[in-house]
Amino acid sequence: MKDRLIEIWKNRRNRYAIIGAAAAVVCVLALLGASSLMHPAPVPPDDAGEGYQAEPEPPAPEPPEPEPEPEPLFSADELAALSERIDGSTATIPLTEAIYDFFGQGESAPQHKTTPFAYQSLIDREASLIFVTYPSEDEFGRAEEEGVKLEIVPVTKDALVFLVNIDNPVESVTTEQLRDIYTGRITNWSEVGGLDESIIPFQRTPNSGSQTLMLKLLMEGKEPMEPPEEYIQEQMGDLVDAVSAYDNSRAALGYSMFYYVNNMYGNNRFKLLAVDGVKPVRDTITKDEYPMGTGYYAVIRENERAGSVARRLIGWLLTDEGQAVAIKAGYIPLRPIEGALPDTDIDPVYLGDYTNSSGTGGTVWKGWDAREELVTNGVKKPLSAVFYDGFNYIDYINTHIADELQALGQLIPGVNLAKPVVSMPEAQDVEDRINDELQSWISGFRSDKEAIRQIEWRAKEVYERAEEGGWSDFNYIFEPYIGYWKNYITAFYSLSGDEGIGGAGPLMFSICFDIDTGERVNLAEKLPDNIDFSKASWVVTPIRQTEGGQIGGEAVSGSLVPAPGSVITNAVMWGSTMIIYVTEPDGGMLECFFSPEVF
Repeated sequence: MKDRLIEIWKNRRNRYAIIGAAAAVVCVLALLGASSLMHPAPVPPDDAGEGYQAEPEPPAPEPPEPEPEPEPLFSADELAALSERIDGSTATIPLTEAIYDFFGQGESAPQHKTTPFAYQSLIDREASLIFVTYPSEDEFGRAEEEGVKLEIVPVTKDALVFLVNIDNPVESVTTEQLRDIYTGRITNWSEVGGLDESIIPFQRTPNSGSQTLMLKLLMEGKEPMEPPEEYIQEQMGDLVDAVSAYDNSRAALGYSMFYYVNNMYGNNRFKLLAVDGVKPVRDTITKDEYPMGTGYYAVIRENERAGSVARRLIGWLLTDEGQAVAIKAGYIPLRPIEGALPDTDIDPVYLGDYTNSSGTGGTVWKGWDAREELVTNGVKKPLSAVFYDGFNYIDYINTHIADELQALGQLIPGVNLAKPVVSMPEAQDVEDRINDELQSWISGFRSDKEAIRQIEWRAKEVYERAEEGGWSDFNYIFEPYIGYWKNYITAFYSLSGDEGIGGAGPLMFSICFDIDTGERVNLAEKLPDNIDFSKASWVVTPIRQTEGGQIGGEAVSGSLVPAPGSVITNAVMWGSTMIIYVTEPDGGMLECFFSPEVF
């Protein structure tokens, strides 16, 4: 049996060997066949002789050369050289800076000398390219005298806007009313729905960009009245300041470029007027709905060489890429560019989202609790959830009536003084009465020697606390805190520093007004009788008078009740918190804090 198994194994092994050999032969033939298929042997022609030799195979083709890198639109040297020959208006400085930043040449960004100087530089052949507003008739005339023809290319949109003080109740005017104001036919705000006050119509200097546009877009050939010298502002920023100022500016009217007041020189003391019922906002300017639309222009001499760097730069700025750069810098493009948005770091001052505002907030102050509810689950609601127009009412939202701080210089060395300014457009006479009283009250601070001594002592005490906390380099400000209860507004002063380090002890100055009448009142006398002091949220233990000043105690729970015979001596509102000052028989003073719901 064993021999039989060996025999079977030998036979199988021989068979496997034969099969393996055959398979090897097949593989070799297959390879040879594949090779002949890939490189077939040349077939000799029919008339080939015995000495025929096949032509050698051609060499394999070389791989294609890589595509060359595209040439840059501009070399660094070209842009640097052109920078010396670019000029423009104030409002186009960010545009040229954005262009040069885009091409990595931010350090070579051009310098602008304002519109009239830029045109003169182009006419004198010192500049090759300027970014400006539309030329005036005078600038056209000077160019013609010098044999220069101007080539004017629009590169972005903009608008001429009219601005008034935030305290002016007028919101909208017509083109005809504006024209009549600047020709002198309308002289009082009451003629356009405002207060009985003479209009102060500011103008710009001749050939400035905004003055040229006012003549072109508004006056339409009519001559404006000759303004007094003090009504002419040489710089755009000076005009904005004049309209925004606190003193006697409620009657002021001025004009500027939308981009300038939106992105470059804005504040919350002016507002933009609607013209013919249309608010000047990005959307209405983009859609050409606002009636005073204009633009910014790239201007060159007509004989500028074809293919020059200046012409190539203008051509690029008109592309989608160039327009996107302008949008990122905050300008309004000639056409919508998908996916291009202004840089969020620009943070325009006047957003004025008039068309998209929901208007759900109305115009009634919602109080501090409502303001806190603006943030829900970490998401901030739009301002339109509280007021119709976020810009026009931002100051109103913050504190309803007052909390606008105006610097008044230093109260004492090292301590700045600020004052609240009341804003009540719906009750102008009350506003004036309160502001006059505030001014008189604050003016008396410096003459109160005892109060000044306490402030100096308090500043020293705060400084020592700051040093303990590691803050020794910060400024002090003696500032008011504003609050409301029923129809009363209060302000009280406290000393604080940059790092939020406040002074201890009770208030040294406080004042209260009835906002229905503007009369000064004592809030302590308006409180209900039999106040339950056990309901105080917390109480500062007795505040004592020392040689240096008043020293505050420690905050404890509301269980500390004043001693019998104590007298309420003062009361103020700190936001929505009522603070009542109680003097005890031994001269100590309690500082009691109440939630407004208690009353």
